[in-house]
Amino acid sequence: MVDKGFKLVRTEEEIKAGISTLVTYKDFMILLRYKGGMDIYARILAEYGIPFTVSGYTSLNESQQIKELLKLFRLMKDIENQVLIIAVLRGIFFGFSDDDLYQFKGAGGEFDFYEKIPEKLNLKLRENFDRAFCRLRQFHLWTQKLPPVTAMEKIIIDSGLLSHSCLEGYNLNKCGELYSILERLRKAEAGEVIGFASMVDQLEKMLEAGVEEELDILTEENTVRIMNLHKAKGLESPVVFLAIPYNPTTHEPTYYIERTGQEPYGHFLVCRSNTYNKGKGKRLAQPKNWEDYYQIETSYNEAEDIRLLYVAATRAKNLLVISSLNHKSNKSNPWLPLLINITEKMNITVPEVKLLKTEAKEKEEKSLFDDYKEIQKECGQWMKDLSKSSCYEKKPTDFKDEEKHRKIATVDVGGTAWGSAVHRIFDYLIKEDPDEQLLSLHIEKALEKQEISLKRKEELAGIIQKFKKSDLYQRLKKAEFKYSEVPFTINIEPAHPLYAELAGQDSRPVILSGTIDLVFKEADGWVVVDYKTDRPKNEKDYPKLVEVYQKQIDIYSQVWQEITGEQVKQSSIYFI
Repeated sequence: MVDKGFKLVRTEEEIKAGISTLVTYKDFMILLRYKGGMDIYARILAEYGIPFTVSGYTSLNESQQIKELLKLFRLMKDIENQVLIIAVLRGIFFGFSDDDLYQFKGAGGEFDFYEKIPEKLNLKLRENFDRAFCRLRQFHLWTQKLPPVTAMEKIIIDSGLLSHSCLEGYNLNKCGELYSILERLRKAEAGEVIGFASMVDQLEKMLEAGVEEELDILTEENTVRIMNLHKAKGLESPVVFLAIPYNPTTHEPTYYIERTGQEPYGHFLVCRSNTYNKGKGKRLAQPKNWEDYYQIETSYNEAEDIRLLYVAATRAKNLLVISSLNHKSNKSNPWLPLLINITEKMNITVPEVKLLKTEAKEKEEKSLFDDYKEIQKECGQWMKDLSKSSCYEKKPTDFKDEEKHRKIATVDVGGTAWGSAVHRIFDYLIKEDPDEQLLSLHIEKALEKQEISLKRKEELAGIIQKFKKSDLYQRLKKAEFKYSEVPFTINIEPAHPLYAELAGQDSRPVILSGTIDLVFKEADGWVVVDYKTDRPKNEKDYPKLVEVYQKQIDIYSQVWQEITGEQVKQSSIYFI
């Protein structure tokens, strides 16, 4: 119709607005009663090169690629979980077969991406596992060093998921799903300190809630609109197709919400659930008077069906096309009530049409992918050239021994938020030496600032009391000078003693910046202290934790000696 110059009757308002009578893609709307089947129409339109947009297709928790991404993020949160690493290796990111995994395990391999690949594994498979483990180590490093959403975005891009989704433009704009998730998580991250593990929890809650993906990054004005009926309220189109003339599922009420009082009151069926019946198995329990509630809810649903039929019947300005089947399955047609008064003359027989799958189209798809790869390569090089720094930027915290730390079982005390609260109150204590009342108030403020439950107030107060009874605190009270939370930035040139440890292979200078938790001076020299909130499950592992952070504290000591020109006699870690 579009390419053959068909014309539509326009209203006076449309004509005055300069809208042509020639039919365009935006004059068509395809409505479906339910979400299922939208991808069929999207793929067909894409095959014929017809632009389209999709609304109300699916909730994020129904997206297969989002489920795979969540597995990867959960692995980054819990890297010792062998079930998760196997699931990720078998999934869309790496695609190892069960036989590959069996050979890997049979060769003595460990499902731990920080472990070595067994030498006796065949060369090709060894290379594949090496690449996969290297990629996973890089992902995990990003989660440790970058803000959570930044790390997630880098993982999405580097894993190839984003480019794959964008190339599948016909597949309901799956890259929009990814950006929708990132935008929602950025809102959660804004204005608060939140770790990667907590952000993964946020994502899981988002998916459990069944949030619908509504971010359309490929919106064009002149497109065929595909949407489910719930999204069509208030919209009109010259030509409307009511599609998918069958409804293979029935939905009997499983709950009733009573809203007659000040607060709603729910009545729910309890049914056996598994992967196949999804909560619609054998009934285990039901509310009292359930049959009455069932009838009320059924009447509501029937009224809603009538309302939606009215919406469907009144969306078309010029032409309404109602899909129908010429056999007994038409009894399940959700549009059946609209066909009651249809005469034979109004019927249009639609012949079957073979899909376009020509050699020319295959070449076009390959060309598109090749063009994309070339542009990606050019952009990558351009960004590399512009982003190349004239110096290295380093922090002492970059030199934490991640491999040793990973092997030490620790208690989850609250992540960076708890660490920030503890550092904040220690800083206040050392600088102000407050009385107990003021200290108590500041403990509450420190917890509220990090959005930590005030139930942990006594725990933090106990930590402060323990510190005040320590030998370190007694020495601090007698010190000639004491400084807390000391920020620094120094330039490390190639001739500097620290340069070999900090820099890469070229001769660019290093900008070293960080914050020393505590430094104080005694008669015979300076003492540098670094606080750590790590808590090993086995107290015998404290010496191992010292080794994890030893290089950091050594760097702090050397920096302080350079700043003051005086000797640091001792550097130590205080475990809180």
